[in-house]
Amino acid sequence: MQHYDAESMRIQREFGQKLPNPDSTEQKQSWAKSLQSAMALAAKNAEACVAQANKATQPQRMAAQQGCAEQSHRAAEELARRYRGRTLTTAEQAAYRDEETQLLDARQACMVRALQAGKP
Repeated sequence: MQHYDAESMRIQREFGQKLPNPDSTEQKQSWAKSLQSAMALAAKNAEACVAQANKATQPQRMAAQQGCAEQSHRAAEELARRYRGRTLTTAEQAAYRDEETQLLDARQACMVRALQAGKP
């Protein structure tokens, strides 16, 4: 978007130096159409640039998110394995829930970091 902002300022400066005759409606309309076209082209180019950047980082984000999910699944399986096969006391149930909540929080934080790491 910084590129778009710079391009927008350049276009505005350029067109500001070529102001039309204030008494000529045709010149003002032509000038306004040209300005609008130039700004629309700059916006389209900026959108294409952002889309290309997002497309390039999408596989990286997906891989990072997949890694978060796999790590979370392994930790959840280990947690379940430790408490499996017996009746849990109230204290053990509370500890299990606390650990499970910590795992879910860690997974969510990992997913957020994975999404933010790939942003252009």
